[in-house]
Amino acid sequence: MPPSRWTEWYGRALEHYLALRQEYPRVSLVGFSTGCLLALHLAFAHPIHKLVLLAPFFAIRHRWYYLFRLEQYLNSLGWLLDDVPRFRLPIRDGNVRALAEKVAYFRSFNLTAVRSALELIEQVKGEVASIQVPTLILQPRQDTVVDPDQAVWLYRELGSAEKSLHWLEHSDHVLTLDCERETVFAQVCAFLTQDPAPAALG
Repeated sequence: MPPSRWTEWYGRALEHYLALRQEYPRVSLVGFSTGCLLALHLAFAHPIHKLVLLAPFFAIRHRWYYLFRLEQYLNSLGWLLDDVPRFRLPIRDGNVRALAEKVAYFRSFNLTAVRSALELIEQVKGEVASIQVPTLILQPRQDTVVDPDQAVWLYRELGSAEKSLHWLEHSDHVLTLDCERETVFAQVCAFLTQDPAPAALG
């Protein structure tokens, strides 16, 4: 994750959304992790047909041995560092992880960018109750990056009457590459191509 701020990320997303609206009458959004925040923020301000939120980032996964939540470290000691290394991709499928790590990917997290993502979280938390777009949330229970419990919070607080939350039992954070990726693809495709379904939690 290079040095950047959420307003830059959102500006690019909005630019592409507006270009798509010039060509298509309906636009659906698929967000992954921090991309879910951008999708929700966009859906708060603009007409969106459907939302797919994959492992939405509303809090960093907390472990008892951290003593404090990582967000607290980021906003205190984190100001002393520019970047922290990324040691491995959060993918449980070993073969896929090895292949993915051979490809160029961000090998560090810029802490200014991470703090900016935390600012976006606070912004979006105040918007989710007003978002009434049909939404599918997919969340791995074994996610080592984001707090899985926040998917339940998002499902509960989201203003849409047409929403569903589905759990993945064996995947880590990068669910589109992990061992249940075919399930992810099937559920996303089914949701985007079918008429909106009643609210469900499963």
